[in-house]
Amino acid sequence: MEIVRQAVLSYYPRDRVAHLSGENWLAFLDSQVKTPIFEAHEKEWSNALYQKNSTTNNEVLISQCETWLSSALPPSKGGRG
Repeated sequence: MEIVRQAVLSYYPRDRVAHLSGENWLAFLDSQVKTPIFEAHEKEWSNALYQKNSTTNNEVLISQCETWLSSALPPSKGGRG
């Protein structure tokens, strides 16, 4: 997710995205792709990011990030939202 955040900060205006976190961050990410990826897996992301001993399948989460990066970047002119 850190790579996704860095990519977003590189492509989108910092004042638009730097403050986003939690549900708002996932909603922003999903708003940039045709098929939402993250909000449906909010619990898994929360566990992976904020719990020390997470049992979340990290391979699935990594795959979600890869899918988002290849689908959302570079953003289309005007963006999606």
